[in-house]
Amino acid sequence: MGRWVYFSSGFDYKFWFGIQPTQDIFEFYGALCEDSEEEEESYNKDSIKLPHKLSWESTVKDNIQVYLEDLKETYCLPEIPWASFESSIDGTEDLYKYICDNINQSREAAKYALGCVIYHQLLYEDDLTCTFEY
Repeated sequence: MGRWVYFSSGFDYKFWFGIQPTQDIFEFYGALCEDSEEEEESYNKDSIKLPHKLSWESTVKDNIQVYLEDLKETYCLPEIPWASFESSIDGTEDLYKYICDNINQSREAAKYALGCVIYHQLLYEDDLTCTFEY
């Protein structure tokens, strides 16, 4: 159960149950919403149709980085040791595991986690898209 985000990189993100609203994904600067009224192919394992798509260009990663810094400072969230994670898209899984293991679960931490995985993927992808359940 739960709501998922399926990124074009192959990384799947599960919204934190009971803590994180789907709207958190719209918080990140530069996201372009591409909702479609056409039915899309089923993208997840449960055969649920996903009508919502977002895309980011790599040029917005600096804006996302600033927003993450603001979240970190405002809510006293820990610094992410970015250099500890593989210098490729594959490091996103390890980054997410690190966040889940080292940050107390809260609404703000969930938003921070989502932003961090978006930011990390944009370091290695020129264009990033996702499909998600609303």
